[in-house]
Amino acid sequence: MVLYYLLERSIPPRLRLAETEITLLLMRYESWSKRRLLKELYQAWTALGRKVRRGMVLPDLGTVTKWLSFQIDLIKGFNSAAFPTSGRSAWRL
Repeated sequence: MVLYYLLERSIPPRLRLAETEITLLLMRYESWSKRRLLKELYQAWTALGRKVRRGMVLPDLGTVTKWLSFQIDLIKGFNSAAFPTSGRSAWRL
């Protein structure tokens, strides 16, 4: 859930789901078996043209948080024409 909210903040507001839509999706997916969830996830990735091998897992939350933080800072830098030279997002993860 934390990962969802981190990712949601990185997309434009017009593409975000409403709170009720999120709740309905969570309620639907909670009733599914793990096998069904994995099959649906695999099919969604392949529909996007991404080849996913069996057993693939997401990176840990710390890695994703660093990556998203860097991306957000980078976009802010491009928008303001000021690039970070020190601190948390100094062009390295």
